[in-house]
Amino acid sequence: MRLTLLCLLAAVAAACTPPISLDSAWQPGGRAAAPFSSVLVVAVSEDFDRRRLFENAVADTLEAQGVRAVTSTGTMSSRDELNRDSVTALVQASGVQAVLVTRLADQAVSLKRQRAREVQKSQPPTDDALRGAAAFPYGSIHAYDYRVTWEPATLLVRRTLNVVSDLYGTRDGNLLYTINTTLRVTNAESLDRNSDVAVINDAGRSIARRLRRDSAVGGQS
Repeated sequence: MRLTLLCLLAAVAAACTPPISLDSAWQPGGRAAAPFSSVLVVAVSEDFDRRRLFENAVADTLEAQGVRAVTSTGTMSSRDELNRDSVTALVQASGVQAVLVTRLADQAVSLKRQRAREVQKSQPPTDDALRGAAAFPYGSIHAYDYRVTWEPATLLVRRTLNVVSDLYGTRDGNLLYTINTTLRVTNAESLDRNSDVAVINDAGRSIARRLRRDSAVGGQS
């Protein structure tokens, strides 16, 4: 069974729903005279491994943009307590100009039972199909066939996570800038794309890019 153009367009439209959205704003009078060139990245989480994963995603993206980034998990262990005193000590030891603190503000989970259904899945074209399509314009596109499979009833899980990232200046400790990130995750899509690791990495990279876009941080690449 060949997939029609209408089905292709519907699939593309469904895939366009953004899994991550960001909203950022400077606090009144918070915009610095120049972007910060060094930042301490701190993730607030009881899970040290996920905390380190997120901090590394942010720091690696900032470093690629020419910004010096220091992670709290780079020097702290899972046994060290993350609090105001420990962050202050890290600031003094690293000499950074700003601190980015990210925390999970809220999350919502919805469950929906999906009925059994027929699903169209792509099949790699066979050699015969490719040879037969070669005689036609855009033949390689039409050579891709799709097969219908039967999926049993499943439980659809949708998670919406709201993450807040606050940027503080180390000179006076004032809150200067905030990013609100919304992450939408569902098990209806690729498991690789929706794994915790993928979501954490995507969020970290997106937040780092927003910092640079808004000139909160800057450096020479």
